[in-house]
Amino acid sequence: TFKWIEYIALRRIGAPSVVAPTSVLLNGINDQTVQRYKMNIVELAMGMGATNMTYTEQEATKIVELEIRLASLTTPGTTYEKKTIRELQKQYRSICWKTYITNMLDIEILKDKPLRYTDVAIVFQSDYLDRMFEILKSTPRSTLASYVEYRAIAEMLDIVGINIYRGAAQTAISACIPLVMQSLPVALSALYVKKYLTPELKQSLTPLVDNTKSGLVEEVDNSPWVDNETRTNVKEKISAMYELIGYPDELLDNAKVDDYYKSVQKSDNYLEFYLNISRFTDNDTFAKLREVPNRTDWSTHSSVIDSNAFYNPFENSIQILAGIITLPFYDPNRPNYVNYGTMGSIIAHEINHGVSGLGLDYDKDGLLATIATTEAVAKLNEARLCIKTQYAAMSGSEESAALTNNEDQADTVGVLAAYNAYQIWARQFGPDDSLPNYEKYTANQMFWISYGRLWCAKESSFYLSNIAPFADHSRYIFRVLGPLMNSDEFSRDFNCPSGSYMNPVKKCRIWK
Repeated sequence: TFKWIEYIALRRIGAPSVVAPTSVLLNGINDQTVQRYKMNIVELAMGMGATNMTYTEQEATKIVELEIRLASLTTPGTTYEKKTIRELQKQYRSICWKTYITNMLDIEILKDKPLRYTDVAIVFQSDYLDRMFEILKSTPRSTLASYVEYRAIAEMLDIVGINIYRGAAQTAISACIPLVMQSLPVALSALYVKKYLTPELKQSLTPLVDNTKSGLVEEVDNSPWVDNETRTNVKEKISAMYELIGYPDELLDNAKVDDYYKSVQKSDNYLEFYLNISRFTDNDTFAKLREVPNRTDWSTHSSVIDSNAFYNPFENSIQILAGIITLPFYDPNRPNYVNYGTMGSIIAHEINHGVSGLGLDYDKDGLLATIATTEAVAKLNEARLCIKTQYAAMSGSEESAALTNNEDQADTVGVLAAYNAYQIWARQFGPDDSLPNYEKYTANQMFWISYGRLWCAKESSFYLSNIAPFADHSRYIFRVLGPLMNSDEFSRDFNCPSGSYMNPVKKCRIWK
């Protein structure tokens, strides 16, 4: 059955964000970067009227030590439990949860949809809450008060472009643009698509998406082990997957966009208007409580500027945002082996999320239902373990390979499905012409080269130390090497000797 709170989380109940990166805080209070962060807090307090430097430093130390303790409770991943508000209240009595959640909602919304104790919430990392309350009990109230005051000020300063962790003010433009994207996504998306996209560009992607879905079906159809029940369910789910390409047409209608924002209270004051628009956004979200998600609702799918694509299990839909329908990902005027190697592999990656991992727990209508037999799940888990072992060997980290396993598996299947999709196109229209200076490569080889080029990037030392170890996607180099090493098609197209680095004897294939 559909649980509304899975689709629109109340406010994530569980591990909160911290101002400084968790990976930095875990280095401890004596770390040079942490000490610099602490002094930024001191400077903030002194600038706001504190007069005793010694006392202020002591309070800042307590604040940072509390953040370090909270950061130490977080665990990578997105484990969660479903709990009714009543169950939540029974387990965590320190907070009146019904009142806490109700206070975040507009009184007009509550008239029609009062919160019930039987409503279901999603609790992320419930073990965090268990340990957090122990920390709160052992922390002096004065420190908690200082921390709450500091976080409130830090959040407000971030809005005007001052980040306490970085200790520097951003330029007006670098501070304002992300805030506008976050606060007015529908309005900004409307401006973006009118300037950079055309209906023709949007429509040109449809055959690529359809062929990519067929390419994944081909992988499943050719599987030697999958049973008929699982094969049928997976194929039905892929076929029923709803495609949201680029943007909803309503974004081109000024009257509809204006009507969407009509309840926002206008203000010439920057901060006041930000708070007004934030309230509007919260109300707009909570107004949909208990409603079954509507994958054709234009306003829900109108934040399209990001360069991204994603799969939504509750709608069984794939959304390809307007921001990614551009170079280097896609250009309708370049050879299709390039587009399928780049955009095709991205789309196939997202479609695969619908038929792997948690996607196997939702049917073609987005309802909770297992679509794979126990035997099929066991086979898929074997393949996932193979990929985890392989990526752990490449990265040198079991922990990192566990975090990235879902995405590594999607990469592995995605590029093969995109390759199948390009073959479908080539059989219908014939191979593309060669690009200048690349005549020595076949169309199939150019597909693989285009895929590799997609993940060509420089990784800074900060990224490698503080972000990559905790990320849910592998490093760029592994996103190329892993899927290609596991592809018989890549080895065949480039004549890689059996047993060579890029053509290992043991390959990790999901459906084969």
